[in-house]
Amino acid sequence: ETMASRALFQGVKAQIQSQASRNYASGAAHGGHGHSVAMWKWASFTAVPAAVVISYYNAFYVTAHHQRPDFKDYEHIGIRSKPFPWGDGNHTLFHNPEMNAIPGEGYEAEAPHH
Repeated sequence: ETMASRALFQGVKAQIQSQASRNYASGAAHGGHGHSVAMWKWASFTAVPAAVVISYYNAFYVTAHHQRPDFKDYEHIGIRSKPFPWGDGNHTLFHNPEMNAIPGEGYEAEAPHH
């Protein structure tokens, strides 16, 4: 029993050591994945910038800009069970005075004229 477990341990140890010495990235150096590298390089330098330009155009020239809705003081919208732990406790962390209304008061600034 001791000899069998020792032989099994030695066999597993040898497999782990042989796998640990493999160089998994060496396939491209032998020409196995050279085409894949060229394709991703081309995609990085041509397709990605083109996608960024198209997305920019769509976001700023095609899509309609959102207009600020009129303030309506609904009871269920502005429920505050406790104040926020910053500022005066009534403004959200990323408060925009032109687009975010304060419950019970309304907007703090005039609507932006775009």
